[in-house]
Amino acid sequence: MDPTLCPWDESVVFSSDRCPGGEEGYRNLFRLDLETGEISYLTQGRWIDSAPVWDPDTRGIYFTSDRDRFSAVYWVDGRGEGRRLTHSLDGLFDPRPVPGEDAFLATVFREGTFQVHRFAVPDSSGPAIALQPATAEPPWHWNDTHPEVASRRQSYRTRFALDVAQGGALVDPSLRTGEGVQAVLSDLMGNHLLYFNLANSTFSTDSFLRNFSFAGTYVNLTRRLNYGLSAFHYSGDFYDNLAFPYFEQRSGASVLLSYPLSKFRRIETSLSLAYAETDRPSIDFRRKGAIGTHLVSYVQDNTLWLPTGPIDGRRFNLTAGLTMNLGQGKEENTVLIGDYRHYFRIGQYSAYALRFQGRWSEGANPEFFWIGGSAGMRTYDRRQISGKRTLMLNQEVRFPLIRGLIFGLPMGNLELPGVEGAWFLDAGSAWDEGWPPPWYGSYGFGLRMSFGGVLVMRLDIGRQTDFEKLGSDTHTRFFIGWDY
Repeated sequence: MDPTLCPWDESVVFSSDRCPGGEEGYRNLFRLDLETGEISYLTQGRWIDSAPVWDPDTRGIYFTSDRDRFSAVYWVDGRGEGRRLTHSLDGLFDPRPVPGEDAFLATVFREGTFQVHRFAVPDSSGPAIALQPATAEPPWHWNDTHPEVASRRQSYRTRFALDVAQGGALVDPSLRTGEGVQAVLSDLMGNHLLYFNLANSTFSTDSFLRNFSFAGTYVNLTRRLNYGLSAFHYSGDFYDNLAFPYFEQRSGASVLLSYPLSKFRRIETSLSLAYAETDRPSIDFRRKGAIGTHLVSYVQDNTLWLPTGPIDGRRFNLTAGLTMNLGQGKEENTVLIGDYRHYFRIGQYSAYALRFQGRWSEGANPEFFWIGGSAGMRTYDRRQISGKRTLMLNQEVRFPLIRGLIFGLPMGNLELPGVEGAWFLDAGSAWDEGWPPPWYGSYGFGLRMSFGGVLVMRLDIGRQTDFEKLGSDTHTRFFIGWDY
C-alpha cells in the first residue's frame, strides 16, 4: 500500500502487512530495489506504519505510525534509522515535506473535522528512536485454503438503474418555467444517464390534460466531449409579466454538447428543432410553425459546498440564445444571460457570498424575467418585479448559529441538524425600455437548516427599500432549496 518512488535512485518504499502480525492488521515499511528486486525492512513492529513519502532535501522518509496509540509523524533515513517528529493527542495523517524548509504539512483530525496544518521539524539533537530491531522476524504467509475459481472475461453491458426521483423545476431561456417530477437513471459506471420529466402547468381542472408536458433525455459521458439527445413535448397555459394568460405548445428534439476545457471550465451548446403554437394576445403575437433554438454557454465553477450551499470559490455562467421562426426566416427572441457568484471565506464555516446577475431579451416574442421571491429579491413576491431586462445584486454573510441539537428522549436521542444564519442585502431592477430603471432593495436576516444535504429549509425575514426611504412592513419568506 501507499507506494512512493524515490526521486534519486531506483527504489520504492511502501507499506505492507507482510510482517509479523500482518494477519492482525499491522503494517510496516519496506524498501524495494527496482534493479535487484530485493525487498528489505525499513521498520518492524506490531503497529501500523503508513503514508510514506520521500523528502528530497533530507533524503529521508516521512510517514505516520500508531506505535504510541496515537497516529503521529515519524522520519527515517534509507537504513531505517530516525525519530519521532510530533507528540499530539490529535490524529495526524498523510505528511508532506515543504520544499526548501524544515517543515512539513499533515492532515489533522480535530473537533470532528479534517484540517491541514503546518509543522516545524523539531530539533534533531534529541535521542533517536529505534524503528527497526537488529534481527527481523520472518514474514507471514497466507494459508491458501480456497480452491481456484474459474473465471471468464465478459464485455461490459450497459444496464440502467434508478438513481433518484424527485420534484423539480424546468427553466429554459426560450421557454417558461414549470414544476413537475423528474427521474434519473444511470449505469454502473455513471457514463450513461437518462432523464425523464413529467409536468403540468394547469390553472384549472378543465384544461388538465391539455397542459401535460413530458421530456426524455439521454446523456453520454464516455468521452471528453459529452453529448445528449432529447425529445420533448411542452404544453400549457401561462401568465406573462402583466398577469395576462396565454397558451404555448412545443414538440420536438434537441442535441446537447458539452466540452470541458479543464476540471472547472466548460463550453456547452444545444440546438433544438420543434413545432410550436403560441398565442400571446398581450403583445399581439401568434405563431404556428417550425422554430429553431440555439444556445451557447460558458461555465466556470470551482466552488466548495456546505450542506446548505457554497462557501468558497466562484461560479460564472454566460449564456446566449437565439430562437428563429424557420417558416418565415425571422428572429423571434434573442436572450443574453450573465451570472457571476463569488464566495469569500471568512472562517471555517462562514463566508461573504456575492451574486451579480444580468438578463436581457429582445424580439417579437421576448422572454420576461422575474427577480422576486426567495431565489432572488427576498421580501418581494415572485411576480412583483419583472421585465425584459433585469439586473440584480445579492449579498449575504453566512455563519453558523448552532452546530447541532440533541434532545434526550425516553426512547433515545433525537438529533437535529445545525442552524445557519445569514444577513442579506439585495438590490435589483427590471424594465422593458428606457434608462435609468426603477431600483428595488431588500435587507434582513435568514435561517437555514439542512437535512442530510438533500433538503434545505430557508426562512428569510426582512424589509423593503427604494434606497431613498426604508419600508416599515416586515416580510417573511419560506423556501426549500440551497443558498445561491
